[in-house]
Amino acid sequence: MKRREIEDLYCIKDGIIRSPGEFQGEALYMPHFWTRFMDGGADEDDDSDLVCCTVTLEDVIEFPELKVGQVIRFYEDDKGSIREI
Repeated sequence: MKRREIEDLYCIKDGIIRSPGEFQGEALYMPHFWTRFMDGGADEDDDSDLVCCTVTLEDVIEFPELKVGQVIRFYEDDKGSIREI
C-alpha cells in the first residue's frame, strides 16, 4: 500500500493514524507493512504473533521517515488491531 493510498483512507495527524480501526494509533506506514505481510513478503513469520519486515530502498522512497535496513516488528492483537513493537 502506497503512502498516498494510506493518506486517502485514514485520518493522519503527526504521522499517526487517528481513524478508528485496526491501525488506530500506529505510524502511517503500518498498513504498507501489513499489506506486505499479507502478500507473503514478511522477512520473518514463524507462525508466532510476531512479524518482521526489513525496510528496503523502495520503502524509504515512499516513507522517508524510515531507514534502509531498519526492521519493523509488529503483531495482530487479540482484538484484531495491528501493533508495532
